[in-house]
Amino acid sequence: CWVCLVGGGVLLAIHKRFPSHLITLSDPNLETLTVTIKSPKSKLILVTIYISSNSSTKIYNRHCSEFEYLRLIFSDHTIIFGDFNLPSLYRHNSNRHAIISGPSSLKSVALTNTIVYEQLFLFNTIRNYKNNILDLILSNSKNVEVSKCSIPLVNVDPAHPPFYISGPYYLSSQTHTKHTQHM
Repeated sequence: CWVCLVGGGVLLAIHKRFPSHLITLSDPNLETLTVTIKSPKSKLILVTIYISSNSSTKIYNRHCSEFEYLRLIFSDHTIIFGDFNLPSLYRHNSNRHAIISGPSSLKSVALTNTIVYEQLFLFNTIRNYKNNILDLILSNSKNVEVSKCSIPLVNVDPAHPPFYISGPYYLSSQTHTKHTQHM
């Protein structure tokens, strides 16, 4: 599935062995793709996001409203990842909560408040060539790990270093770890 409006876009590929369904969110104008992956024991919600660096605070607030909508509709494991273009947002290492480092903006305050309210945790600590983290990984589960990708699939963009996301047992007795590569 692909959504691309202005300069960015999102792509999410899911192997056919995992039954998945597209979730239609309330705001179709956001560069967001949301999918649910079901198994007999659990459900995983994956949300991919692209927010342009010149987006208004209103765009961030609309994304935050979608996070609330997801929490109200689904009570499942959720992983939200993508390019948020907020270089001042970091993870507090001891508790995985988001903090603002440096000058804050209405955008970073809106997202940080939503992360706290929705009880999400921030996982990516891999910095780009400017020592920023633009690609955030949020989840309502503490059992998510992010590691640097040593064998990227495409040429590396220095602003967005590739990484792997691995999570707890979600789908089958034979799959204990889920891997995703961000490009």
